Amino acid sequence: MISPAPSESGKAELRRDALARRDAIAAAVRAEAAERVALRPFPVPVPDGACVSGFFPLRSEINPLPLLRRLAGAGAKLGFPVVVGRGHPLIFRAWAFGAPLGSATCV
Repeated sequence: MISPAPSESGKAELRRDALARRDAIAAAVRAEAAERVALRPFPVPVPDGACVSGFFPLRSEINPLPLLRRLAGAGAKLGFPVVVGRGHPLIFRAWAFGAPLGSATCV
């Protein structure tokens, strides 16, 4: 039997609980996890010039930058999502380590 979808208040409670569990993980443990993720073999080949999306971590989110650095070293182009406005789809801007977010889209 399929469970019913949680209500909006139920979703908010699930988010709060998940965030509290994530915040409870020590910063050093999160940093080690980010490094371990970056060291794992890529599950699929990364063609030279492939565009890979990432994000800057907020608060206690896992830090994808070690993985993104490895992907860039393997020849991938990096892109970050940009919010254009409420109700609009995200666009992805080109980004490289040490450079500002570009105006070119990452495709």
